This record gives sequence, structure tokens and C-alpha cells, in this order.
Amino acid sequence: MQYLLILFITLSLEANLITLVDEDSGFYKNNSKNMIPMYESFTCKDEEVINYIPLNAICIIALERHKNAKALVEYKGQRGWVDVSKNPDDIVMMSYEEMQIPTISMCTQVGAYLFEVKSIKEGEDVKVYEKPSTSSKVITTLRDHESCLINLGCEWPWCRVDAGDNTGWILSINLTDRIENVDGYCNAREINQLLP
Repeated sequence: MQYLLILFITLSLEANLITLVDEDSGFYKNNSKNMIPMYESFTCKDEEVINYIPLNAICIIALERHKNAKALVEYKGQRGWVDVSKNPDDIVMMSYEEMQIPTISMCTQVGAYLFEVKSIKEGEDVKVYEKPSTSSKVITTLRDHESCLINLGCEWPWCRVDAGDNTGWILSINLTDRIENVDGYCNAREINQLLP
């Protein structure tokens, strides 16, 4: 009987997802089957698209809600407006389980705690720069799908990461907050020791 009650509660919670329409603040995920456009202002006009939130993105930070199911969010250091008026379930609040390491990633005020390399050119190594500029010195390269990079803060379109022996900047388009290619736990060092 207890098992049936727990199952019923779990199914009820999953059926009633908390969306951006329901709650002002918190960490959210892309629950749709598409990339979600980010707009420069709350008017959310097509010509104002500044970026897209990728499929399966997590650690989307909700900052402010506006009328008509529009919200200001931050994703990987970039702020923009999203419009979920047509489908409120496109962006839903992350569950407690989804925010735990190593299940996916832990969310913090700088976004995802951990990143994995996801090269925009499948299988190609990604450059790590000394400073957030492609004209800066390349200090190392990381293999596609390399995991457990500690997020030290993003300044769109760049993210500073700790990759064990090296700390540097990577274009955020080459990073995902979904940790999938790790066998076991990401044994992250204390982040306070790594921040400048």
C-alpha cells in the first residue's frame, strides 16, 4: 500500500510540472524538443533573437517574470528573455534529483557547477585560451566529450573552466551542462580554492 501511495505522489508531481509561469525564481531546464530562442527584450520579437537555449539544457536561472508568460533568464552567463506563452511546459523547474552530482550537474549562481566538452564539430578537440579571446594564447586543448570541468564563471560567450592541470577560457558553445561521459563520480575540488 505504501508503495502505491509513493508511486501515485511521484506520478502526480511529474504530471504537474512547475513552469516559468508558476514560479519566479529557481533553476530550470529545457523540457521541449527544440532549441528555445532568447530575446533581447520582453517583447520577444523574431528580430531580437540573441541566442538559443539548446535541447536538454539545464541550470537555466530564472531572474524575473513578466506578464504574458515571458521571463528573463540567464544561461551560461548570458541574459535574455524567453516566451513560453504557447507552451508553458517548454521550460520547467529542475527536480532535486536532477541537481545532484553526479546524476547530471549541480546548479549554482554561476550556472552549472560542472561542464562537459561538446564540440560544435563532432570529435574535434576544443581550444582552451589564457584569456577570453581567440587572439589569446592557447594553453591546451580538450578532447570532445571530456567531462567534469569545473565552471569558474561565464562571461558570455566565454566560460572559464578548471580542467585539472589547466585553468582557462572556452567558447561556451563548445560546453554542455549535461554530464554524460563519466564513469562514476566527478570528484570536483573545492571551488573556493579555484576562484581568483
